[in-house]
Amino acid sequence: MPFVYSLTWLLLLTKITAYKISVDINEFTNCPDKEAMIDFSYLEFSINDDGIIVFNGNFTVLSDIDSPYPLYIHSKKMERGEWVETIGFKYVKNFCATLNRVDEFWYPVMKYLGKQSCPLPAGYVGKFDNFKYGELPIVLPPNFVGEWKVFVERRDVAQESNILECVLMRTTAFEF
Repeated sequence: MPFVYSLTWLLLLTKITAYKISVDINEFTNCPDKEAMIDFSYLEFSINDDGIIVFNGNFTVLSDIDSPYPLYIHSKKMERGEWVETIGFKYVKNFCATLNRVDEFWYPVMKYLGKQSCPLPAGYVGKFDNFKYGELPIVLPPNFVGEWKVFVERRDVAQESNILECVLMRTTAFEF
């Protein structure tokens, strides 16, 4: 959901008609033809009756996460049968340096896990038991309704176009 925060500001600035939108997280997996940095296969997401996103299960870190750890987060939306790159993206020069930043969307997760610094060694298991992340629905423009792919990529520090590892979240946004 990193693109959501950036585009919420766009909504406020342009005063577009907005709808309450909720999200179903369909899957978290590795990107095609790329190694994943985290295994999310034992982690489940749901939305409780109060509209709160709830995490249950665990994830496993597959390769060391240590400083510097650049991340590039971007999304694609299904438009007329094709996946189209969107304007929502986030570049993080060093993920490890941001673990204690309250304004980052991963802060509540890392705080819950008690892991607010690097390294996160390969084999580290993050466990969730009814962790309440955040509230849905949120107010967004109607063009957010649809199928999305959100990519989280670790890129080479020396050559940023070189994707080393990648995880993919497939999600559906719908009018609430």
